[in-house]
Amino acid sequence: MNDYLARQAAKERAIASVTEDMTRQFCLDILCITMNEEFGFGVDRMDRLTTALSANYNKYRPALEGGQEHEVWQERIDAAHRRILKGKRELIPFARRYPELIRHDITKPLRKKHR
Repeated sequence: MNDYLARQAAKERAIASVTEDMTRQFCLDILCITMNEEFGFGVDRMDRLTTALSANYNKYRPALEGGQEHEVWQERIDAAHRRILKGKRELIPFARRYPELIRHDITKPLRKKHR
């Protein structure tokens, strides 16, 4: 890969990382506000919630990555939703919740490697 393409790829990775970090923080902010306003969570319960949320985010993140086990992690997420729903609502499968991820097959490299 030439220098320009390498710099461009690094720039795109940096933008994606910042976007993910900002989105994650915004979702956390809104979750904390909601849990306080709707369910009365105070600082102690919020600390427990945010610690558990961060741990689960890291635990289940492989579902979004192109690793070898991404489908296993996607199924684990669906299984957790089924456990939560207890048959009271229909599960919307991972592929329908994340259509862009599935549409752009994350298991395949974006560019063919040159030999």
